[in-house]
Amino acid sequence: MSLRKTLLFLFLIHVYCGMAAAALRQSGRDVDSLIEYATGESKKGNFDEVAVVAGRLMELGRERDDRKASLYGLIYTGHVLAREVSDSVKYYYGRALDLAAGLEDYRALAAINNALAIYTSEMEMNYLEGLSYFMKALKYAEQSSDKHSYPVILNNIAMAHYLRNDPNGLKYSLEVIDIGTANDDPLLLYSGSFVTATCIICWGIMPLRSIISAGRWTSAESTSSTPKPTVSMPTYWSVSGVRVRRPPITNVRSNMSARRKATRWHTSITAVI
Repeated sequence: MSLRKTLLFLFLIHVYCGMAAAALRQSGRDVDSLIEYATGESKKGNFDEVAVVAGRLMELGRERDDRKASLYGLIYTGHVLAREVSDSVKYYYGRALDLAAGLEDYRALAAINNALAIYTSEMEMNYLEGLSYFMKALKYAEQSSDKHSYPVILNNIAMAHYLRNDPNGLKYSLEVIDIGTANDDPLLLYSGSFVTATCIICWGIMPLRSIISAGRWTSAESTSSTPKPTVSMPTYWSVSGVRVRRPPITNVRSNMSARRKATRWHTSITAVI
């Protein structure tokens, strides 16, 4: 490549980078737009882009004394760092918690506790502490105007119980199905049914008995909506209208450990923002 072409190439790169930076500064004037953009990129797993936006939010926070920009800059910095075990993760999330509490930002408080729960459970393998963070996240999600986060955290709690081999978590995923049914939301119906089915398959018949006693299931082989527990078990179950094949009672327990090892946390546990 000739010197002239090399210089032209470097000049074009410089112009492109300048235009990109200018675009980011322009969009950065709207903190809410940056937050929503970072949320979408975080859910896609584009953490290089999230890191750029987090830096811009932190910069805006300093320039304008904008506590909301600083808060979400801290949150997304934590998200970027949380892909590996690092003391910095809880440092940034801890600073974000203090700032969110002062702003009474319940959406942020729910998201931070949910993120801490995922990090503590997945990276530190401390499921009990992770569950306590999830319960805090649920409390804040109830107070938040963002109604999307509440069913997400319910499913997360169900999966956290599952990882602790505790069938009591089934009621949380069933609540997601109820919310999806009440709001005619197919995504919530699917996610709640998926988590419920995962728990039923791995725990066997025990959680099904709790569904029977609560009147939450119907037999696909019977016209009665509340069959008696003494009736022989049907081949298919309909949990709040979702048809699921009953797993065989035999060999369910023997296969639990293999199934649990095959289940990756991040396939079912979900970030809020």
